[in-house]
Amino acid sequence: MSSAKFLATVVGAAWLCAVPAALAADAAPSFAITGVRVFDGDRVIPRATVVGAGGKVVVMGPAVKVPVGATVIDGKGKTLLPGLIDAHTHTFGAGPSMASPSRP
Repeated sequence: MSSAKFLATVVGAAWLCAVPAALAADAAPSFAITGVRVFDGDRVIPRATVVGAGGKVVVMGPAVKVPVGATVIDGKGKTLLPGLIDAHTHTFGAGPSMASPSRP
């Protein structure tokens, strides 16, 4: 088999594997939580939109647009901790250093 034919076969196989995954990601239901207060462990965004798809947060921020077809959830008056950064940590005083993974 020539190197050009081999390369074409490898590229074709890779494309065939990638297409179903890409289609599944596009087909995953998306949601948008609007007007929510977000605390990511370092900073607070007082009023943000959080967009998720496929079980993951895709984008978040104060100027994020809601995708067409997304399920919209009103987050007004709520606080969101994306990824549940910790089940219980104080974010003041010595709390952050006490939560450090380097601690024995």
